[in-house]
Amino acid sequence: MRLFLITVYGTVQGVGFRPFVYNLANFFDLKGVVFNSGFGVIIEIEGKEGNCLEFISKLQSQKPQNAVIKKIDYVESELKYFNSFEILESKNSEVVTNIPVDLSFCHECQSEIDDENARRFNYYFTNCINCGPRFSIIKEFPYDRKNSSMSSFLMCSECLSEYENRLDRRFHAQPNSCPNCTPKLNIYDNLGTLLVSGVEAIKVCAKFLHEGKIVAIKGVGGFHLCCDALNEVAINTLRERKNRKRKPFAVMFKDLNQIKEYAFVDEVEEKELLSNKKPIVLLKLKKNISDNLSFGIDLVGVMLPNSPLHYVLFKFLNTPIVVTSANISGEPLIKDSLELQKLSCVYDFVLDHERDIINSIDDSIVQVVEKEPFLLRGGRGYFPKTFFIDKHNTPKILGVGANQKSTISFAFNNQIITSHYLGNLKTLQSIEHFEISINRLLKFYNFKPDIVVCDKHKLYESAKWAKEHFENVLEIQHHYAHALSGIGEFDILEDVLAVIFDGTGFGDDGTIWGGEFFVCNRYSYKRVAHIKEFSLIAGDKSIKEPKIASLGVLFELFTTKELEVLNLACLKEFKDFELKTLHAMFKSGKNCIKSSSCGRVFDIVSAILGVNFLNSYEGESGLMLQNFHDNSILDYYHVDIVDGKIDFTNMYKQLVFEIDIKKGVSMFFNTIVEIIFTIQKEYSLPILIGGGVFQNRVILGLLIKRAKKDGVKLYIPKEYPLNDSSISFGQAVYAINL
Repeated sequence: MRLFLITVYGTVQGVGFRPFVYNLANFFDLKGVVFNSGFGVIIEIEGKEGNCLEFISKLQSQKPQNAVIKKIDYVESELKYFNSFEILESKNSEVVTNIPVDLSFCHECQSEIDDENARRFNYYFTNCINCGPRFSIIKEFPYDRKNSSMSSFLMCSECLSEYENRLDRRFHAQPNSCPNCTPKLNIYDNLGTLLVSGVEAIKVCAKFLHEGKIVAIKGVGGFHLCCDALNEVAINTLRERKNRKRKPFAVMFKDLNQIKEYAFVDEVEEKELLSNKKPIVLLKLKKNISDNLSFGIDLVGVMLPNSPLHYVLFKFLNTPIVVTSANISGEPLIKDSLELQKLSCVYDFVLDHERDIINSIDDSIVQVVEKEPFLLRGGRGYFPKTFFIDKHNTPKILGVGANQKSTISFAFNNQIITSHYLGNLKTLQSIEHFEISINRLLKFYNFKPDIVVCDKHKLYESAKWAKEHFENVLEIQHHYAHALSGIGEFDILEDVLAVIFDGTGFGDDGTIWGGEFFVCNRYSYKRVAHIKEFSLIAGDKSIKEPKIASLGVLFELFTTKELEVLNLACLKEFKDFELKTLHAMFKSGKNCIKSSSCGRVFDIVSAILGVNFLNSYEGESGLMLQNFHDNSILDYYHVDIVDGKIDFTNMYKQLVFEIDIKKGVSMFFNTIVEIIFTIQKEYSLPILIGGGVFQNRVILGLLIKRAKKDGVKLYIPKEYPLNDSSISFGQAVYAINL
């Protein structure tokens, strides 16, 4: 007889790990206990030594499908002579276990929802140990029902029997419920008048959507505004009410066959769509859904029903629906009905339920390029993410991220935990949401940082917050944080050529960087090349209006008289007095910003070619340029690189006279790739990319193919989005290596 004390670290709460342990112990005829603690799962097993060791081996090899085991520690201890094996109440302690993510309904639960003779037929909150809400309903650790928003809902006798039955799929499934003990589901009009409840509410919701109404539906992580995706009048109404002019909408489809009717789906995209994370996946359109869905962009974000509620909805609805975040532009996703009332002028009806959302979380977005999936936004199903590092005794570190695509990361005990996407810190509401999210996540772990790291940009709200709440805050250059994110993800020990292309980042010289080449490692960086600085006239206004961004280049290359004879569409967008005012501003340098931003180069090219003059959302120019790319065009523009400065003068001069938009766009994309590999040849180092520009699927695809052709090692981060959502992770990596 032997007794072993075992600690299992990782994502082992909310994934059915204790029931798995219970059944495994009984299989090997072992006695003892298992319980959740802040450290993870604690197990005491007693029995024959061979059985105990085999049990420990099977913990890893046969673990539940959603469990992630970081490590297993075990020591032999004194015998206690247990009479049975039991699951005990969770015990509070210092928290180091991982936060479980929300997962879509599993096949077994789907079968129950479809079974007319089953207790959960058409039940909109069906879940088990393998699926259902987790992070969105957690108040604190350990992950038990009493610490979730299900705490106020008592299980009926049948649900309690499932919960306590070690052979049942709902053995210790914390959100367990059924129609007899369910949180209520109701549909109201926009004045708050209750119309109907239960499954009937879903049927009425489907009816309203079919009639062209806008319905706010409470999902897993927050409310979404929905309408019939085939009804252009309904879509126009939603755009007008939400003041969302041209930004594409995501679409939820009934099933994969319906998606394939409208979009091309390869095997990797299909795998992502059907995964238990159920992200939004960007697909190439096969046929038009609605003209005002994406305004000519040949990509559409599609998703399958990600919760039982949505799955049941499509039993009464045959058309795809628009699904967009219920929020005021620039503000966080709304998660409760009281706050939703400020959008009562936007929606006609609301499908609401009583299961509170504790932690709002957006849908994740994925795109597949060259058969590889890449995250564009990290939300439901993927985040919060725990990244394990091979570094012992790390101090407690907090990285507060950037201003756009905000996230936070905190490091301790050989791991870095990164939050879900928190939005852009532009409004008081978004900043308040940022603060609440930080405080809640830090409370989960009783975390008090020893080191806090922020961006060098003093106007970033995240940096302001850090300096208001902590002393001796470390600053790190924005693009080096991008590089360190990739270095940390791949655990790169050698020097790399980091190519960081984005829209904005405060540079070491006080200008705005964004087209950067660093030779760097985890300890230092050197800026070896960059896009030659150009003037952004009227400051931030040029970021929103590519037509103004283009003037900084055109005024540099041509006289006003020469511009008058050029037949450029972007110049026709201005009145004469506007051009004179902007030219005077350019000549004086007043209200002009010097920038090396690659994101702005995309804007300039799109304006010169007449593709886009006004950005109604971030990255619009890049998305629109993608439409005109032609793979058969292999030429590129000659670009001068002198003393590490990349000069696009020659390219701009040729683009001004280019009448074939496809040729101009394709040669521009090829030129970006050619520049990267020209500089790589000079340093003969592996390439690491970062920054939002590389989320452009054309650029990313061309890079991957060129790297394979030239035999160059290319690091492309996949665990974290390439955009500013990765900054906080890079900040944490920076502090770890001090």
